[in-house]
Amino acid sequence: MNVRLFALVWLFVAGSGLRAFTVSAEGTPDPEAVRRWQLTLTSVPVVSGLTYGQGKWVGVGNGMFCSTDGIDWTRTEDLGEHFWNVVEGDGVFVAVGFNRADSLIQISTNGMEWTGTLPGSGADFWDVAYGEGTFVAGGGETATFWVSTNRGASW
Repeated sequence: MNVRLFALVWLFVAGSGLRAFTVSAEGTPDPEAVRRWQLTLTSVPVVSGLTYGQGKWVGVGNGMFCSTDGIDWTRTEDLGEHFWNVVEGDGVFVAVGFNRADSLIQISTNGMEWTGTLPGSGADFWDVAYGEGTFVAGGGETATFWVSTNRGASW
């Protein structure tokens, strides 16, 4: 289960789908809201990664999804591949996954339109992180890591 708090909305990803509840203006959970998680995106398609940036939520799994409130979602891409996680940094969203032919990294400046890069490593990218101007993607059986210092343009 993946739980994150951003923009006064709690969202979590679990096997049954993406769920959310809002919190008070002070940022503390409303005790009644916690008991009433709202299903906001059903489990078909699956959402396995979630991030917040540029005033919007971006979820990835069997496609890419975008929301400004965590309640109403738009499917932005259906690439026929599975993405494990997504992160936002330096004005860019980076999503990672794996397809049968090769490793898969997608980048987007707006969370809606995605461009693919295939480093050619054959690695199964399970996660991606951002810090101090650097994206790091990695995971899989070979524990391969790829680094980008130019907003995901090259790895």
